[in-house]
Amino acid sequence: MKIDTVLNAHLHALVTGLRAEGILTRPVNPRRCQFIEARTVLQGDLHTNAALVCAPRSRLDLAALAAEMARRLAALPEIAEARPGTPGLVGVWLTPEIWRDCLVEMLETPPPPEGFAGALARETPPPEPPAVYLMRLRDVHNRCCATLEMADGREEGGPPPVTGVTELNLLKKLTLWRRAAETPLHPDIARTALQQGLAEIAAAFDGMWTNAPENATLRLISDEDAAGTRLRLCLARLTRQTMALGISAFTGAPPPQELR
Repeated sequence: MKIDTVLNAHLHALVTGLRAEGILTRPVNPRRCQFIEARTVLQGDLHTNAALVCAPRSRLDLAALAAEMARRLAALPEIAEARPGTPGLVGVWLTPEIWRDCLVEMLETPPPPEGFAGALARETPPPEPPAVYLMRLRDVHNRCCATLEMADGREEGGPPPVTGVTELNLLKKLTLWRRAAETPLHPDIARTALQQGLAEIAAAFDGMWTNAPENATLRLISDEDAAGTRLRLCLARLTRQTMALGISAFTGAPPPQELR
């Protein structure tokens, strides 16, 4: 995804700059430094191993180098906050505008066929999970279809910056699944990652759907919240697309517009 390219370019420039300033006394291959998925929200949206890679070679204090890297990363326009966390890792939180850009990118660009979703679809016979699992994916797909049929042009204008906790949680899961879907993996690993990610997306969408009657801010379509409606409709469209990709990978055939 574009955000991976941008963030990794910033990270590589940061490491190169520390070397040029003499803070890093030994050369390091910047490509060994990368952003990876944070395990908990307390660790950030993503975190980087850059301090872990660089500190030992230059015999620097790990905590001090992580703090310096966090200070420099926090100054980037794509990052709302950065701070050292688990020893040696630096967690970063992306801005609402960046999450919106991720949503737009995913809506406009489907995953490449060489990613693991495509690899699974080419297996013969395709790997098929339990029927109950597929039924849940189909149910979420249908809910998205039903919602989008009632949209009546409310998506026009595109999504606003993503600030709601529930919407952001769903978008993060969709983004992490897409990042993985663009990475070719061994089919056995891919199957587990694909199934787990889709289950988490389905649960997040279900949470928004089931809580909407009691929480007006979560209603997918609301005449009183035009911006929020645009955002949630875009999330519903992306969720439908993602469920369709998963169902296709497991059944070997693309799903129809609406699954019964």
